[in-house]
Amino acid sequence: MKKVNEFKILLLPVFLVGFVVDVFFYPVVLDWGSDFRLFLIVLLWIFIVKRSHFGSRATFKIALGFLVLLFTLFVFFSSHPAIERIASWIYIFLLIGIIQQFFEPRKINPRSH
Repeated sequence: MKKVNEFKILLLPVFLVGFVVDVFFYPVVLDWGSDFRLFLIVLLWIFIVKRSHFGSRATFKIALGFLVLLFTLFVFFSSHPAIERIASWIYIFLLIGIIQQFFEPRKINPRSH
C-alpha cells in the first residue's frame, strides 16, 4: 500500500504540470500536436486511475476543478486562448468519468430485496 501512495505522490504532480503546460503554454487547439498532447496526458490520467484505484468521483472532481478554472478565466479574460483548451479538457474528463461509472461495481442495497 505504501508503494501506491508514493506512486500517487509522483504521478499526480506530473499530470498537473502536463495539464498546465498544455493549457497555458501551448493553447493552440486545432493542430495534431495538441491532440497528441491531450491524448498522452489523458493516458497518464487513466494509468493513475488504474494504479491508484481512483473512482469516477475523482475524475468528476478534476472536471469540476477544470470547470471552476474555465469560469474564472472566462469572467476575467474572456478572449484568452486557453479557454477553448480547458473546455476540451472538461469534455474529455466528463467522458472518462462516465465511462468509469460503467465499469465500477454497483453497490446493491440488501434491504431493497
